[in-house]
Amino acid sequence: MPIVIVYGIPDGVKEELVVNFFVDILEEMTGIKELGLEKSQITVFSPKDRMEIGLGEDIIIFVEGLFEKPERTTEVINLLAKKLVNAAETNFPETKVIECFIRTVNPQVGFYSSVDKVKEGQ
Repeated sequence: MPIVIVYGIPDGVKEELVVNFFVDILEEMTGIKELGLEKSQITVFSPKDRMEIGLGEDIIIFVEGLFEKPERTTEVINLLAKKLVNAAETNFPETKVIECFIRTVNPQVGFYSSVDKVKEGQ
């Protein structure tokens, strides 16, 4: 299921602000009915950036592993990208550039889950 990876959150930001942002991400993703997602299906990561120079000036959001489905049209995917950028702008108004990249995937090609293993009785 979808994985959201956020780079560029500045060090020293209150944990509460980051948690609020992650909650906003979940709300935005589950609020688009065409995505058909529940909060429990979404994973959000924010890896620690090794560079401190410029940290917080740019925030980049990647959504990986969003399965292709007919109802997940180009318009729906673009709406999600816009909503995630808006959520970042709301939570980090001092950020100069915020970008979101959404990469959908065909679940029939190159995907397997430990949940599938359980279904198969392995």
